[in-house]
Amino acid sequence: IKITIDGETFDPFSAETLRVLAVEHPSLKKEIVAFNRQNYAVPLESILRTEKETGEKKPAQPETVAEPLI
Repeated sequence: IKITIDGETFDPFSAETLRVLAVEHPSLKKEIVAFNRQNYAVPLESILRTEKETGEKKPAQPETVAEPLI
């Protein structure tokens, strides 16, 4: 079997693919969790102290999401 491209005859393309090696990289999960806790979290003791002082629990704010562009 041959393939013709622009009038020239070639061997057909093989259907074989090369084996893709897995990328070896260190996990950054611990560093990401630590960064997020340091920058965005409120210590549990602070929340419990505020609830005890005010006598009320502050509910989480609902997330607002913009309408999709599509």
